[in-house]
This record gives sequence, structure tokens and C-alpha cells, in this order.
Amino acid sequence: MKLSIVIPAYNCGPLLHKGLQYLARQDAEWFQTEQAELIVVDDGSSDDTSLYIERIRSVLPKLRYMYRPRDENSGRSCARNTGLREAAGEYVCFLDAGMLVPPNFVSRIFTLYEKSPAFVTLHSMYGIDLDPAVTDTSVVEGITPDNIEEIAVKLNKLPIWKDRRESFFLYMRDDIQQLALPWELGYSGAITVPARTALDIGGFDESYKGWGVEDIDFAYRLHREGVNFRSDRQAYAIHYPHESASSGDRQAFSDYQNRIQMHIKFKELETELFPEYQGHFYGAFIEKMNTLQLPKLADYTTEELDKVSACAALSSRTLLIGTDDPELVRHLNVTHLYVHNRPTLELFRAEFPSRVVECSLGLRTFLPENSFGLCVVTDIIRVLHPRIRVKLLRELTRISREVILLLTAGTWAPETALLAPNETGQPAKEEETAHEQTQTAPAFLQFDLIRSPRIRHVMEPLFWCEEDDLHDLLGRIKRDKVSDPTS
Repeated sequence: MKLSIVIPAYNCGPLLHKGLQYLARQDAEWFQTEQAELIVVDDGSSDDTSLYIERIRSVLPKLRYMYRPRDENSGRSCARNTGLREAAGEYVCFLDAGMLVPPNFVSRIFTLYEKSPAFVTLHSMYGIDLDPAVTDTSVVEGITPDNIEEIAVKLNKLPIWKDRRESFFLYMRDDIQQLALPWELGYSGAITVPARTALDIGGFDESYKGWGVEDIDFAYRLHREGVNFRSDRQAYAIHYPHESASSGDRQAFSDYQNRIQMHIKFKELETELFPEYQGHFYGAFIEKMNTLQLPKLADYTTEELDKVSACAALSSRTLLIGTDDPELVRHLNVTHLYVHNRPTLELFRAEFPSRVVECSLGLRTFLPENSFGLCVVTDIIRVLHPRIRVKLLRELTRISREVILLLTAGTWAPETALLAPNETGQPAKEEETAHEQTQTAPAFLQFDLIRSPRIRHVMEPLFWCEEDDLHDLLGRIKRDKVSDPTS
């Protein structure tokens, strides 16, 4: 087995030099053999980065320094791809410049991959969300390769330093493949991947500009390729505090734009609402979509369905959003179906080959205006976040001449309507859903309330909306469209 460590660098000579000192002090002599290599890709620095490399060559003789002139392709993705293409290892560990690693970092990676090779490993990172301008960083001022493990123990007790992903890592016992979206946690500051697979998927997408998402895109494609994900808290990295080139607001805006770009690229349900969820709440939303049992939420009368079917018959293109009940589809005369999870997608494509079935909620369709004569939305809209409801209805009124809300009468809030599947694929017992969320629940379930990884009720609340409120909302959106047809 051989490991390649790839570090992209741009105008961060002192920070890079500091991180390399920790790699030079690994407890195994990997860098003195052919079993490991270290590649630094200088992405056109103008701060004499090469001089800092020369200072440390004596203790890192296997270090390979690559300089590429700054051009329109420059960026973290391009630098990482350059190192990936040059890497000779079976596995590649991407580290950001200035990441300080413990003495067992390399040997721990070898141990992991000798036991189970076909994995993406997400390494815990301390301080990745820390702003040194507003946070006391004195705890790491005296850090050295000799005391890094002692410092890490202290950092583990300071919430501001902890990796925002740590709750997932701990709860899943590092088997984060059980999460609905393990790729959502795929930060590239410290990540190890099988080199061949990384090359096969094309490495990092260099079209992303600014800050954010290029690493999530990379992890998403690894996930689609079938590679399993795990986390590791022993081979951790400490993100040494330093000033960022961009402010938090600029980073947030760039991240949002790049999330939209990611959905334009893939056009999948998993990426559709990704721009709307910051932090790690998006996996909770997809988990909810995967476990929704819509027949429990809806009880439509034959009279209601006949009326909708008659309306649908008047249009050549009709869309139904939000059902997993084949009988409902048979009753309604629609040509297109948007479903909210992949099992339903496969079922409907098999049962209704003459209809167009897509895995989508309809929030971002990229369709021309008035693509449908009629769009029918079921009670699924009542469990979405209020902000998502507004955006969804605006998009549907854009792509459809008429929108109908097919809602169950009354104000019933389904406190036990969502039952996640257990190991047998059957609904979980009601006592296992004692902590099921309702409209008044907190924004995120505490991990100690989740009964088992199989059930995984890592969900946001059921934002159950009353029927009149939804009709009023749709009415306002329709009036806005009439008063401002360009909106």
C-alpha cells in the first residue's frame, strides 16, 4: 500500500511551513520509504513559498514541490487535481495548508486502509469554523509536534473549536454511511480517498469559483460511484487559526451560488433544496423525504379526485407532485409525476411507463414558463418549511397555468404519521416514535432521542400548515404573478 498526501498552497508560505513540520514528525518512517509521498502544489504564489519548502526539505526528503503559474483555472480544485494526477499512491489524503496533524496521523491512515480499503475517510478537524478575529486562540499559541495531543484534549472541551460534524461522527460511531447524505459532510480540508476512484470521477470540478461546494460536489460524485464513507477522530487535524481572504458574508453568498450551480449540474432531488439548508440540516430533510408515508397524511374523497381528474383532462400536460400511492395516480389523469424519494421513483416508472416520472419536489425545475396546463400538489406541501412552501408555489405558478392544492380537510396534525422503516422494511412500532416531531418541536432532534441507526429520526419538524393558510398563500402568489408578470 502507498499513500500520497496532497496539499494545495497559495500565498501561505509560513502557514504551509508550520503544517509540514508536523508531517515531518510522524511516528512511523513512512516518508523515508516508498510507502508514502508528500506533494505540495503551489498555485502561483507570490510570497516565496518555495523558500519555505527548501527550509524543510532536510527533514522531508520525499517532499515533491510543484509550481503552476497563476491562470484562469487557478484555485483549490485545480491545485488538488494537479496533485491527484501526479500522485503515485493507491490512496490520496488531501490536506489544506496549515493543517496540524498528530504523530500517528499517517500510521492511522495505513491501519484504516489495510483493514477496509474501499472507503472515503473524513478526518475530524478542529477549528474549521473559528474566526481568530473574534475568538481567543491562545490555547494553540504554544502548540508543537510534541504537545499537539495534549492541546487536542483541551480543544475537545471547547465547543468553538469542535468540528461541526462531530455529533454525526459520534452518534454513527464513525459509520456515517448510514446517514441519508454522508457526502454532505465531505469537507476537503482533511479527507482520504481511493486514488483510482477519485481519478475516474474526474477529480474536483474546477468550474466552481469563489468559496465552497467544490469539495461537497467531489464527495457527492464519490457517493454516486458507490464508495462508502466513514469518519475518523484519531487521525485528526487542527486548522491553525489565520485570517481568511474573504468575509463570512462573502463566503455565505459564494456558497449559496455554488450550491445552485451544483443542482444545475446534477438536477437531482438530493441537490434541489441544498441551497436552502445551511449547516447540516439538509440530511434531516432528505431523511424525512425518504420516510414520509403520504397515505397516512392524505384521505381524499372520490368526489375531490373526480373533480381534479376532470380538470386534468382539459390539458395535454399535467403534473402531480407528492404521492407514493399508485391508486391516486390511477385515479388522476396526469401526464407527469414528481415523487419525493427513489423507491417511489422506481415503483412508478415500472407501473406507469407511459407517464413521465421524476424524483423532484419542483422547487427548481429549469422548465419554461407555462410548461404545464395544470399542476396538482398534495398534502406533501404541508410538511415543508414555510419558506420552502413559498418558493415552491412561486415556481409552480411559473411553470403551470393553473395550480390546484389537493388537501385533506380539517386541521389534523399527524404526530405519528411518519414511521421510519426498521430492519425488516416494515414501519417502526409506535413506541419507537415517541419523540416524533410536530409543529411545536425544536428545529433538530437531539441525538440521544434517536432510538437506533436503523430508524434514524434525524428530522426537522413537521411544519403542518392549515388548509386555509395554504389556500391564502397560493392566492397571494397568483395575484402577485398577475400584477407583476415578470416576477
